[in-house]
Amino acid sequence: MTNFQVGPWTVEAVLNRVRSNGHVVQLEPKIMQVLLRLAERPGEVVKKEDLIRSVWADTFVTDDVLTRSISELRKVFADDPHRPAFIETIPRTGYRLIAPVSAEAAVAPLRSSEPPLEVRGHQSRRSAFIVVACAVTITVAAMVWQLSRQAPLRADHTTIAVLPFTNLSGDPAQEYFSDGITEEIITELSQISPERLGVVARTSAMHYRHTEKSVRDIGRELGADFILEGSVRRSGERVRVTAQLIRTADQMHLWAASYDRELTDVLMLQREISQSAAEEIRVKLARPAKRQASVDFAAYEAYLQGRYFLDHREPDLLRNALTNFQKSVERDPSFARAWGGVALSWEMLEYVRAISPREAYASALAAAARAAQLDPECAEAHLALAYVHEHYEWNWADKDREIARALELDPSYELARQWYSYDLMQEGQDERAVAEMRRALALDPVSLRVILATGARLDQAGHPDDAIPLYRTAAQLYPADPKPHYQLSEVYRKKREFEAAANEQARALQLASENAWLVRFTEWRRRFGANEALTRLNREQLTAALKQLEQRSAGGEYVSPASYAVTYAQLLDRRNTLLWLQRAFDEHASLMLELRNPMFDFMRSAPEFQRIVRRVGLPHHSPQ
Repeated sequence: MTNFQVGPWTVEAVLNRVRSNGHVVQLEPKIMQVLLRLAERPGEVVKKEDLIRSVWADTFVTDDVLTRSISELRKVFADDPHRPAFIETIPRTGYRLIAPVSAEAAVAPLRSSEPPLEVRGHQSRRSAFIVVACAVTITVAAMVWQLSRQAPLRADHTTIAVLPFTNLSGDPAQEYFSDGITEEIITELSQISPERLGVVARTSAMHYRHTEKSVRDIGRELGADFILEGSVRRSGERVRVTAQLIRTADQMHLWAASYDRELTDVLMLQREISQSAAEEIRVKLARPAKRQASVDFAAYEAYLQGRYFLDHREPDLLRNALTNFQKSVERDPSFARAWGGVALSWEMLEYVRAISPREAYASALAAAARAAQLDPECAEAHLALAYVHEHYEWNWADKDREIARALELDPSYELARQWYSYDLMQEGQDERAVAEMRRALALDPVSLRVILATGARLDQAGHPDDAIPLYRTAAQLYPADPKPHYQLSEVYRKKREFEAAANEQARALQLASENAWLVRFTEWRRRFGANEALTRLNREQLTAALKQLEQRSAGGEYVSPASYAVTYAQLLDRRNTLLWLQRAFDEHASLMLELRNPMFDFMRSAPEFQRIVRRVGLPHHSPQ
């Protein structure tokens, strides 16, 4: 198979990678095959069933696997599914490659007799299911090392990182299973001795799936004293797991073991691995290990798939998460963590404004309460309850109690720490919020979500110069993502460094494939200068966003009043901001927790605004 072009990207099919302007992204083989099938028929609709039949001819898979593959291709190409420039979704039918395809040599169709591209497990120690945006360079690694040490642990505190267990099953569609084993062991380890054993969060650990770096380098970048790595081979109803524990300082192998089990024993197997590792690094158990309840394996499998989708914040993928968690609890109604997943899925769908608070509230509360009833020590259940109390009930005392319980049960739960930091910021405790966010960053030092959230906390707390290096690191770690550049543009604009702000804005528009806006912005900048160009772009984009909201609402789609309120606030339209804030208040939209955000400073003295603030009753603490 020869190379060919898709838009500005060169596709190197034999090497399973794409490249553009010096940026190279390695693709998982099955995802490359999906791209090749679409490229064989550019501009034509390729049916879902045809893609599944040709790419996964030897394996039974659901539509979810194809949806996930398309989503990962869009991430690589920075393609917006609502305004696609590369891959268009044809509802209930299939997909169409709409980017121009040109060949260095023509793209020859793959014959059904050709063998599928296999996972090159012997060439790389860690195979990939998720497309990795880029390899971490030495320069970025040094920056990440500095970030991970910004919240130093105590001298008697040991940190361990669990690297992605390699999938040796020969079927990339089973990658979620080996990832699930990795996640479960992270969870088990984090509960052993929270006072003495810190566990690097899954997002940062997964970043090292493709790396050829040494254990010593990985340990240094993550601030980890020990690395646990291994492999998973699933065959029929049995699973074989190997694991080894390595000390990062001298790369000494301290312990290794292999386990051959029935799939029904997989939960006990995870606990056995995690406890063996803990004993080797001489961590004294803080309390007797809780006996893991037996779980139906089909329910467990659906739960792992839900965990994968829940890591994303796109509405369609969150709906897939909810569907899988619901399948899990239907299969095994006693599975507490799956009930926690159901609750968190409803809450995240509301958080991204895909559904109304009223639609989410009852379902989230019922699922969270069920999870806590089944397992009072389920951290996910208590975090989900905290969300219900805070976002829907404005019940601050119960929120504080539940989030404290979640962190007590799992001090390494970085999402709980991020949410706690958010709470502190809304209460006016800016410095405590920053400190808590730094703790989350120490647990998950290469997560885009965590890095950007830490930068936002610093900026809002009045430390923009400390936020800039974080955003720079995020831009280097995730070069195809426009979000770090948007954040940098905002910070530079506040600092009145308009040329730097304009440069970052242009880069963000380019990565987001906002080509029409980029052309207009470039012309405005040439004619009026950087500051005026930024002002015009902001105003024009906000006006266009309002029209889109109105069109969606007219089409019968739910549109949160919070979306209108935020847009009008950015336009400094006091009357309409107040109108939509009142409607958001009536819905108990999450925006009500952000009434202290500086975006509302222009109308803070308005009696109507002050009345809403009083009725929400956000707790307030004087700066310490």
